[in-house]
Amino acid sequence: MGKRKDFLRHIVNYILASTDVPRQVAEDIKRLVGKAEDKYKFDAFSGNPQMLATYLRSADFDDVIAAARSDSSGRAVKALKAILEEAMQAYADLSDVVSAIEQRLSELKDQAEDRDDNASQPKDNRLATTPLSPE
Repeated sequence: MGKRKDFLRHIVNYILASTDVPRQVAEDIKRLVGKAEDKYKFDAFSGNPQMLATYLRSADFDDVIAAARSDSSGRAVKALKAILEEAMQAYADLSDVVSAIEQRLSELKDQAEDRDDNASQPKDNRLATTPLSPE
């Protein structure tokens, strides 16, 4: 096997640098992933890439999702999906990592659909009801 892409340096940083995610949100995501890399030791150079699965299933990755969602334009969530899709290709030989990525992608997709469903609902429920007639 050739050199493995490093999650933080070759995937996260690269994708965030090549998108129009607001700078502060991108910095927050990089900081959170960097902190997690130290904690979970999943870097491709001296760590264990299998630990990426543990990280992706953790509350620490929930923080990354929350940071991405703080961008009201939706660009950060779109970038996060691209990061996970790229990681799925880069770590295709690690079934546990792929499974964790698939879970998170499904979660992001489901929540995006929930927001789309809510967006189609009337903002003011009074407009959707008929007034009661006086007795």
